[in-house]
Amino acid sequence: MDKKTKRKIIIGILTAALLLTGGMLAMIAIHEKIAPAGMMDKTTRLQIPSVSQ
Repeated sequence: MDKKTKRKIIIGILTAALLLTGGMLAMIAIHEKIAPAGMMDKTTRLQIPSVSQ
C-alpha cells in the first residue's frame, strides 16, 4: 500500500509540474504572438546585461 501511494504522489507531482511548465510555455507563446518582434527584442536585450552584472 505504501509503495502504491508513494507512486501516486510522485505521478501527481510530475503531472502538476508538467501542467505548470506547459502553462508557462503557452503564456510565453501568447505574449510573443501579441507583442511585436521589435518589442520582444528590446526586452531580451534589457534582460541579458542585468543577468551578466
